[in-house]
Amino acid sequence: MLKVLIADDEEMSRSVISHILSSHFKNQLILLEAENGREAVSIALAEKVNLVFLDIEMPGLDGIQTGRKIREKNSSCRIIMETVMIERMKEAFFIEAFRFIVKPIEQSEVEE
Repeated sequence: MLKVLIADDEEMSRSVISHILSSHFKNQLILLEAENGREAVSIALAEKVNLVFLDIEMPGLDGIQTGRKIREKNSSCRIIMETVMIERMKEAFFIEAFRFIVKPIEQSEVEE
């Protein structure tokens, strides 16, 4: 069973990703959601998630800071960064992001 965390301060983005994953993977995953970085770190570490969709721009801890904290405790977790701020893409490499998705989120990118 794949454990996936969707961490984004925008409910619509969480909903879109959740819908795409649910329809693509059916009963093969557990979906978890977080509205901010602190909540994401807490959930990611407690649930030992396999994959995190992580928004770069969030209040409090941003996605890069959140990714660093998750990576410190769970080096095997895959991180997919999502944002409208393409200029911050380079920062995602510092936390060994697996992929970078530009908003608005497209189904084909999530499925990849």
